Amino acid sequence: MIEEDWWTQFIDFIREFKLPPPVEAKSTEAAHIIRRSKGFVLVGDNLYKRFASGILMKCVTLEEGKDILKEIHEGVCGNHAASRTLVGKAYRSGFFWPTAVSDAEDLVRQCPGCQFFGKKIHVLAHNWITIPPSWSFACWSLDMIGPLIVAPGGFNHVLVAVDKFTKWIECKPIVKISSDRVVDFISDIIHRFGFPTLSSQIWVLTSHRSLSGISATILA
Repeated sequence: MIEEDWWTQFIDFIREFKLPPPVEAKSTEAAHIIRRSKGFVLVGDNLYKRFASGILMKCVTLEEGKDILKEIHEGVCGNHAASRTLVGKAYRSGFFWPTAVSDAEDLVRQCPGCQFFGKKIHVLAHNWITIPPSWSFACWSLDMIGPLIVAPGGFNHVLVAVDKFTKWIECKPIVKISSDRVVDFISDIIHRFGFPTLSSQIWVLTSHRSLSGISATILA
């Protein structure tokens, strides 16, 4: 159990080579205090932790450390980061206390937002549930064929889009593989057949460069 004034033993040893009263000079605890005190620097009455790069971090109480973590986690500029990220930000801000890692883990574990929106790594696996297309031009499958034998005009790849409901096919030969060509191809489909209406977003998966490429699905 680490006490609130955890730095007192280090200040006493650095200033007067004095160990806490119940600790014997040749005990394991005394050797632990002596070894750890080498990583601290006393500036006036304030204790600082010497970082590996030589930067001095101000030692704070356990309660002050928890307040610092809470401000970083859910303050004005907080983003509900993970425990290791919180500790790293606290250290980079120039503060140190011995229970920073465990305090950050407890804070994230007790945060309702982090538990609700975090990754559910222990959730049991279940079968995928597909959503079949319910009307025409609401869901498109996008793929690319090539490289092919160079045709007149220098075309060697073909962009292909298939409507999942009606199986309507749209294709466009291209000379160069680039994101601009794909954007133009998708924009042309949207302008001609309307914006897909299954949802409010468009999802595009990168297609493969071979004939057995991975299909990409556009959902609006």
